[in-house]
Amino acid sequence: MRDHEYLFNIDKDPRERANLAPDAPSEVQRLKSEFAKWNTAMLPDKDVNGYVFGPDKLAGRPDGDR
Repeated sequence: MRDHEYLFNIDKDPRERANLAPDAPSEVQRLKSEFAKWNTAMLPDKDVNGYVFGPDKLAGRPDGDR
């Protein structure tokens, strides 16, 4: 699991203080899988006005082929 993966129970921890990801790797993987499935149904990013949105951009990682 990457160091930058977080899982919070917003109902019980609205201030997001307790990262549950290390204790629930299967739930993190399930949510990532669900996100990937949802993301394939979204319109493609057409690089509108130079703005690129995606997980790499949010995480501050290089865009790779851009």
